[in-house]
Formats: sequence, structure tokens, C-alpha cells
Amino acid sequence: MLGTGARYAEYGITGGFFLFTQALFLGLAYPDVLLSATRSFGHLLSASVDETPEAARPAIQSLLVALTLLSVFVIGLVFEIIGSVFTVFYEAHVFRKRLVMTQWFAKFVEAELPDYAEDYRILLELENPWTGSFTWAQFRGYGKRKNWIPRPSSFEVQQRFRRLESVLLAKVLTSGAKTEMLVEQISISRMSRAIGTALVVVGFEWPFAEILTGHVFSDQISLWIIAAAPTVCGILITLGAYSRFVNVLLSLVYAGWKPPTAPVAESRREQGES
Repeated sequence: MLGTGARYAEYGITGGFFLFTQALFLGLAYPDVLLSATRSFGHLLSASVDETPEAARPAIQSLLVALTLLSVFVIGLVFEIIGSVFTVFYEAHVFRKRLVMTQWFAKFVEAELPDYAEDYRILLELENPWTGSFTWAQFRGYGKRKNWIPRPSSFEVQQRFRRLESVLLAKVLTSGAKTEMLVEQISISRMSRAIGTALVVVGFEWPFAEILTGHVFSDQISLWIIAAAPTVCGILITLGAYSRFVNVLLSLVYAGWKPPTAPVAESRREQGES
């Protein structure tokens, strides 16, 4: 659905954004460390280039530029992989919330996806990740049950969620609908997830830096609040972009679901004419 050039652009934007935030973080919090590291790296780079033969310098410079660009793409790819692993449970909760709000989806699964009915049922039973998946009241209730069936594991729920999401994408692609809007939302959601992961990493850098430097936490409460802002923004950006993608996906699935909806529309038209 997305070309190779578009994927490289996503990785480049994510990697460049992360490097920019790192430079901004070091420049605001530890300017001396940033200046010292920049000077040391500049001296090392210039010394390495000066020691190479004159004929090999263009090749070495081209290699350094290529490695720099490759490192930016690799950083973006790493954040994409990390984001897809650690945000899948929260994306599954957003997906479940949209399915609960969609009244026609149960009939769609029964008519078009009978083999995925179990995945749909398990996804509907997914607990809210913000309130916890296991409470003391539930524990006391389990002890009173004789024929208690254990819930599916988090990994199984994630697998079923991704499988249901994939089959809906396949339904849209095979329905003949125009997928430009869906492709755009997929790209935005994936890039937002990677950038959100980068923001979460930036948010956690401040506590680790404070621990390593031995600063007293109570004297910097306001700075800790500022450090938590990137984490909150990263989570909200990721979930907001994925929520919009799910809305577009379900809209296209419903638009392509013509056989069940056509008789209903015709009967309503006949009733209106009579």
C-alpha cells in the first residue's frame, strides 16, 4: 500500500525529529556537555579525514554522509518497531472502543467474517488498560466460581486484535473502494506512533539524567513536571492518530458492505413509495 520511498521518508522524519529533540534537550539542560561532545566529535572527524590520502577523501566523505543518513533512517525504524510492540495493547483498547460504538459490526462479522467471530468476542472482553486488567473484586469472584475458565493472555489478545485489523484492511482492499484516504491515515498513524515513542523516550531521559548527575529531586519538582509533558503528549498523539485511522477503516468497511445493506435500502425505498 505504501511505497518504499514513503517508508524511508517516515523513518527519516522520525529519526530527524528524535535527533533534534536530543540536541534541544542537551542544549537546554546540559549545554556544556553538548558543546564538549560536539567539539570532541569535530576534532575526531577532522583528524580522521586529514590522515586519509588525498585521493580517498571524496570517497570517505561520501561514506560518512551515507552512514549519517543511514543512522537517521535506522533510528526511525527502531522507534517504529518499539512503538508497534509497546503500544499494541492500548491500540487494541481504542479499536475495541470503536467496535463497541459501531452497532452494525456484530452483524458484519456474523455475515462476512464467521471465522473471526472468536477474535471479535475476545476483543470485546478486553479490559481497560487505564484502570487495570485485574482487581481485587475480580479475584474474590474467581475464588467462588467452580467452573472458572481463565482469560486469554495479553499476547493472545494482541494477536487476535492484529488479525482482525488485518482482515478488515483486506476487506477494504478487495471491495474496490478508493484507498487513498486509508493509505494516508496508515502513514500518519505509523509515523505518529514512532514520534510518540520518541517523545516518551525523551520524557524518561530527564529522570535518568538527574539520577546520574546526583541532583535532589525535591528541588526540581517543576522540571519533573516539564519532563513528564513529552510522555503525555507522545501517548495522546499516538492514540489520537490511531483512533482516526480506525474511524476511516470502519467507514470504508461499511461502505463496501453492499450485499447486506442493499436489500434493506431497497425495502425502505419501496415502503417510502407506497
